[in-house]
Amino acid sequence: MSTSASRTRHAAGDGYASTGSLKQNALGVLGILFFVLSAQAPLTGVAGAAPVAIAIGNGPGVPAMYVVAGAVVLLFSVGYVAMGRHVVDAGAFYSYVGKGLGGTAAAGSAGVALLAYHGIQAAVYGLFGAVMNGLALQYLKTDVPGG
Repeated sequence: MSTSASRTRHAAGDGYASTGSLKQNALGVLGILFFVLSAQAPLTGVAGAAPVAIAIGNGPGVPAMYVVAGAVVLLFSVGYVAMGRHVVDAGAFYSYVGKGLGGTAAAGSAGVALLAYHGIQAAVYGLFGAVMNGLALQYLKTDVPGG
């Protein structure tokens, strides 16, 4: 994505101020769709756990999770696309938060996102271990230590 914007450094050093605009017709609907879909990847991870939730959890109530996740994605994408005409810098979500709330809030949001990604990764490892222990117990008749 190319921009015709020039950037100047803030005196406080908390980011860049855009003094231009986006290049006209450089990004179409399909490109924006892919931006939105890639930015909501954590929600995809949550919705991807539905088969396990159906199998070992409240089976009939789990499909409602898709409705809730779809509504969250819809709200997120509307805001993301609306903000897109105001943010001309690269930097993904950090740039969006920085434009709306300032550099300190943007750095905080990056830290929260990093913490959340690490938490999700740890949870996936735990889920993998529990599932593999169940499979080993069922098919190999052995209980894996720590599982």
